[in-house]
Amino acid sequence: METYPAVDDGPLCKFMDDPAYWVEVFSDTEDRQAVKRAIKRLPNRGGMGLVIKVEKDDVMGKALHTLLSTPHGRNLLHYELSKRMDEYDADPDDMIAQVMYQHLADKEEWFKAIDERLEEDEGRDLRFLTLEGFAGYLEAEGAPSDSEKQKWLAGVVSAFAMVSPDSREELVDALVHLGAPYEEMFGPSGA
Repeated sequence: METYPAVDDGPLCKFMDDPAYWVEVFSDTEDRQAVKRAIKRLPNRGGMGLVIKVEKDDVMGKALHTLLSTPHGRNLLHYELSKRMDEYDADPDDMIAQVMYQHLADKEEWFKAIDERLEEDEGRDLRFLTLEGFAGYLEAEGAPSDSEKQKWLAGVVSAFAMVSPDSREELVDALVHLGAPYEEMFGPSGA
């Protein structure tokens, strides 16, 4: 697997290569302000021009896609997102995953089943989805057949893969091995 989030320096997988998805995830005004500050740190503003309006979804989608497409862009976004946190020392992917996690947890009826499978990491004050936890979730819930829930599950696995550097590829592989539509979601974009 050669795409992000399975590998840190790969191109975005097809699932994550969708600016509209990121607009849904980064809907909070403070998060969007961080995106605006991060894009301004890129040379030539990442081709975004001088005026970047956070309330315009198409502008935010393009800005997010630009930032998330490279490790450097993700580092800039992490830096701006982490400014709100006191003494938060984390990997760049942690902040992006946190925004995704908050968005995905809004689907409480879906999230509850996976929430029960998360493991605590007291040292980092975070919770993680392990391969065993994911297998337990799939055993209890089964693979979703609804396209909206499939997209949600792809987001959950992506977010937890980002914060699990030792098992990021294995988590994504476990989902991809379920077959369609995940094989396509985590393959190269082609765009």
